Amino acid sequence: MQRGPVVIVGAVGLASVAIVFGLMGGLSAAQPSPGSGSGVGQGSGNTPISSSAESKFLATYCKGSSATAVPTGSEAEARAYYQSLGTTIGLTLTVPPPGKNTPSSKLDDMLLYLGYAPTGTASAITAKQVQDTPPRELMDPSILGARLGVQLAAGDVLVARFFAPKISDVSVAKVTEAGWRKLVRLRSQPGSPAAKNSIDYGVVLFNFFAPMNAPDPFAGQDSVNTQVILVSNDAKRSTGSTSARRVAARF
Repeated sequence: MQRGPVVIVGAVGLASVAIVFGLMGGLSAAQPSPGSGSGVGQGSGNTPISSSAESKFLATYCKGSSATAVPTGSEAEARAYYQSLGTTIGLTLTVPPPGKNTPSSKLDDMLLYLGYAPTGTASAITAKQVQDTPPRELMDPSILGARLGVQLAAGDVLVARFFAPKISDVSVAKVTEAGWRKLVRLRSQPGSPAAKNSIDYGVVLFNFFAPMNAPDPFAGQDSVNTQVILVSNDAKRSTGSTSARRVAARF
């Protein structure tokens, strides 16, 4: 089974994490290449996907609608996929049964998985703090490293904040608020569970809405929808190549 983007959506600071039944390296929606005649589809990064592998994936997780343009699965199949993928990449996931208000995995756990765990007397950094901390402080390895009590390198954390017309609602006569986004890329730290399981980095996308006249659209705002994508490398599956395939993270 191929690895690809793992998408987890949740509210910052909350214990609940919703399951998104998405694509896995192009397996669940790949179609045979035009004119190939070989029954082999193309996944992310132009890696060939056999029709048998795709059929197995669809039969396991998309029993009800595998013949549709965008195959989907049931909640039970989504949960099974979620847990199976977590096991594959060494990510411990706690998903409460339907209707049960019990502790579950949260976005803070993803930071620990990627290796951004505190040492000594330092305290853990939370998803809420990643949301609120200015880009300059997150990207400065000396500041964030001192915060966690670890050694970080330049480029381990990259951050961008920007206006997001894509999520802004301009259908009303008078537009009073606009959408904004904060994108945080966290490189997996050496020795972390993520690095040990061929996960190169995690990408966190925060989505905000703020009044049009807000002097700082990010100040005092909480993300209304937060997405995390883990991006793997396929070095283990390469055929003699020293370059690992990167799976594009798309929103």
